[in-house]
Amino acid sequence: MGTKNIRYSKRIADRICYLMAERHLPLLQICGRPEDNIPPIEPGLPSYRTVHLWRKSIPEFAAAYQEALELHFLAGADDLIRIADEPPVMATIISENGNRSRRVDSGAEMHRRTRIDTRKWILARMLPKVFGDRIAHGFLGKDGEPVDPPAIHMGFANGGPGSDPETGDSGGDPEPSP
Repeated sequence: MGTKNIRYSKRIADRICYLMAERHLPLLQICGRPEDNIPPIEPGLPSYRTVHLWRKSIPEFAAAYQEALELHFLAGADDLIRIADEPPVMATIISENGNRSRRVDSGAEMHRRTRIDTRKWILARMLPKVFGDRIAHGFLGKDGEPVDPPAIHMGFANGGPGSDPETGDSGGDPEPSP
């Protein structure tokens, strides 16, 4: 289990960020899981809780952790391609008369689809600007954030094009009486 109450050190913090960003390991695997009796990946690493306390209280680590986390999730996007490109799992079917045939194992394909969908869902939540579903109504600036629409004057403010700006009268014939 991750060691509790380890004092912050840049060396340990850098190691955690490296394991997340370069080895693509989740923090729970790096720090271990005491409830499952799984030790940390390396001795001397802090507990999961300690890492999050560092993240909240040490701005330098928070920035490095965020960058490592983003790289970790970008690697997850690459993982999507690898999973999708795996050849289908084939099942051998033996009929009652002993004939053998091969077909795609639908259970294995459903499992693959679940793996892909789970990763897509996580990526959309963790990196929404990169992988989120984007439905934009209105105008977006360079950074993708909403901005006020430009002022467009089409002459409808006082009754439509060609109307008198003071009275709103278009100068046309009045509506006919029924």
